[in-house]
Amino acid sequence: MEYDKTFDDDGVFHVQVNNIDTYQSFPTTLDRAFNPSTGQKFLNLPIIRLYSSTPTGRNVLIHVHGVYPYFYIEYKGDTNNGMFTFFRYTRLDQVSNSLYGVL
Repeated sequence: MEYDKTFDDDGVFHVQVNNIDTYQSFPTTLDRAFNPSTGQKFLNLPIIRLYSSTPTGRNVLIHVHGVYPYFYIEYKGDTNNGMFTFFRYTRLDQVSNSLYGVL
């Protein structure tokens, strides 16, 4: 059998990514089932698909689990006001949960 250059001498798997997309799916054994900040159960989770090829021309489809969307909001207000901070965090969490399907 001809040697496949997909792996290098250190056992690293090489692919060229040709296209990327995402989809929503029910949690599997590869995924976190609950939101760590609230304890609520996830209904759907994002999964990244990498359409790739090896150096020898074989096609590879890779599903990447455990990558969650995030964003950063800079807050320059009074951080000593606990109720205001709690309300903002809770509201942001509610919006993201409605987008990503949390019970």
